[in-house]
Amino acid sequence: MPIAPVRATRWPEPVAADDYGAVRDAYVARLVETGAVKSVYQMGSVAAPGLSDLDLFVVLHEPVAAVVDERAAIGAGGSRERYVMMHGQFLVNEKTFQQLPALFLGSNLRHVWGAEIAVRPLPPEEERPLRFLFNVDMMIKRLCGFVRDLDDDAPVPVRPTIAHLNSVRFNIAFAREWTDTEPHEDYAREVEELRASWFELARDEALDRLCALVRRARSILVALLGAAGREASRWQDSAGRGRVDQLVTRETLRYGGDFVRASFVRNPLRLLVPRSWARRRPWSHHVGSILSLELPASLFVLQSVRAAEFLRLGRRELAGRVVGEAPEGVDAALCAALRRNAEGVAAALDFVERNRLRSASYPMPATWQCPYPWVYRARSRVLSWLVR
Repeated sequence: MPIAPVRATRWPEPVAADDYGAVRDAYVARLVETGAVKSVYQMGSVAAPGLSDLDLFVVLHEPVAAVVDERAAIGAGGSRERYVMMHGQFLVNEKTFQQLPALFLGSNLRHVWGAEIAVRPLPPEEERPLRFLFNVDMMIKRLCGFVRDLDDDAPVPVRPTIAHLNSVRFNIAFAREWTDTEPHEDYAREVEELRASWFELARDEALDRLCALVRRARSILVALLGAAGREASRWQDSAGRGRVDQLVTRETLRYGGDFVRASFVRNPLRLLVPRSWARRRPWSHHVGSILSLELPASLFVLQSVRAAEFLRLGRRELAGRVVGEAPEGVDAALCAALRRNAEGVAAALDFVERNRLRSASYPMPATWQCPYPWVYRARSRVLSWLVR
């Protein structure tokens, strides 16, 4: 493995700290003019201008007019807004926002504009299972990304990768509830040192340090997911085993054994595309390698129970992505927490689909639960048939 990737993209650029507030206020004002906004909340902080992004929850009244979706697109405010925000914002209704603790455990959520909305507290017995669920979902998503960053034949998206490295510190903090994290406690300091010095570093040195931290983050997540498997075994009499289809993002999750391991599978669609096209967009999105992530069998309980709940809620397209042997003797509190999570996911999706909000990001970390454009979904169906 080379010390640094040969190709990198989305290189960060300096941004004044005041620009973040100005961009946020202009974005919010643009949406407020539609009369559809009930409230706006901001999550996280701008600790590293130029590297940090903005995360907003915009709570909307229904029905939502088409003009709201047009104005919510981050490109509508120009290139500076697109850079500062980096991704579509979370567009939700009041019901979804009230259910946020069952979906998403963000940091430093604070009121920015409009009416304050009371978030429904979780039953005490469900708090720990839902924190565990969120942490596992986020770690799986981040591990898949970090494996691709260095091992896949594609450019490293530098700025998003820096943001994702920073999020691993929350995985470590959440994991303190159920495992010893002492070997990983200096990780946050290393990330902060890189973020603080980034714009003073030469390009090659910055990439070297970034790649070193990606390797460290991968090792940490592998260790924490292994420990999560041991924790999950306490919530069931016997573990199930199976797989989750994430082929919409060219990934599959396989639950069996007691280890964590990632490998790449050749994408059969690549045989249909000339080699000279394989690195060009949009072809590279569809013919790139498929990542297979193997996970402890005991973690399959999180997926299989949610799949049963999605089926109960009429979400067959979600339930069908989880296949396997269900675990036995699942703890009642964990079942209740997973039911609450599935109901929150279904409500969030119903709102976005009902109002045709193409500009919305989704407050669910599990990739297999988030809608993607039709071409991605079509590719997933083809790969589901070709890849076994």
